[in-house]
Amino acid sequence: MRRQGGFLRVLAARFPNRERASAALDALRRRLRLRADDAAIAPLGIPGLGDEGDDTLLAGRFRENHLDVVKKTVTKAGGSVVTDVDEQWTRPRARQDKRASSKKRDRAREPVATG
Repeated sequence: MRRQGGFLRVLAARFPNRERASAALDALRRRLRLRADDAAIAPLGIPGLGDEGDDTLLAGRFRENHLDVVKKTVTKAGGSVVTDVDEQWTRPRARQDKRASSKKRDRAREPVATG
């Protein structure tokens, strides 16, 4: 998806605790003027640890031209980037499937040449 200022990327970063993730999120919101729904933090579940771990995930949508700032902010706060993908990869495939099925319907309606 393209938004003013470039294409959007979905980036997630892992932090050793909520405080560091929260500090990174606050810094990104101030520096990039993010909307509330552009990024958030949440506990990171680790198989076998249950509620014992403190690891926290920061995930959000960021303009492609802001990625250097995002990555530096994450690193400075003690986090590490675990994924960075084009926002299109996070969209449901239903729209693509719907387009494909409508093309099939359109082809079925085309007149058949006889001769």
